[in-house]
Amino acid sequence: MSPAAYFLVRLPIINYLEPLWFATEPSETLSPSAITLPALRDLVRLSYAPLTEEPAKLLPWLIFFFLGAVTKPTRAEAAGLALAVGASFAIGEIWLVAYLISSNPDPALLELPWYAFGGFASERIATCFAHTLFALPTLVLAGRGVRWSLVGLCVGMLLHAMGNAPTLLSRYEMFGISKMTWSVILQIWLVLFVLVSLVGLVACKFGTEMLKRIWQNQIVCPECGARPILQSSPT
Repeated sequence: MSPAAYFLVRLPIINYLEPLWFATEPSETLSPSAITLPALRDLVRLSYAPLTEEPAKLLPWLIFFFLGAVTKPTRAEAAGLALAVGASFAIGEIWLVAYLISSNPDPALLELPWYAFGGFASERIATCFAHTLFALPTLVLAGRGVRWSLVGLCVGMLLHAMGNAPTLLSRYEMFGISKMTWSVILQIWLVLFVLVSLVGLVACKFGTEMLKRIWQNQIVCPECGARPILQSSPT
């Protein structure tokens, strides 16, 4: 669904509709509705991902749901569905990003050994959990009905926009922060989204009581009764 959303929806917007809305150069002949502000153009482009990817990610499931072919998921079932939907979409996105980079490669990248792309790999793996988080509100609220699932879809879009926001802030060095610093912030931001995703999955699957037990380090192995290594010894 990631390549489909890009090639069938986003790319036509960029190629055919954007020229009607924005001017890439001040000297161009503008239509009355054209806008020349680069920041506004980039802000609109930033909205493409949440607006196109979140519906595309859930489209197969939503079609069956609206047709009545699948039942409303329980909260525990929503966790597994979100992980499957989010991770599979992100895997497709990995292929898409790799394809786009390889289609017009930077000569400097061609000289790098394969292990130099560890940053790309780790970021893409983290994105699997981020996309899971974006899908989670829709699937959790779907248990309350169609209207609530649409509310969840809007929440997922908002989370997606928040996840991409540092990219735009970095481009214009907002708040006086350099692009180099913003790149570090972006990595930390992504890690936070991964952690929130894991917390959300555990809360949906096992309940908030499990989160409380994990936080208090009270988890016990059901087979041998052992506690985690981090469990402090009694004094």
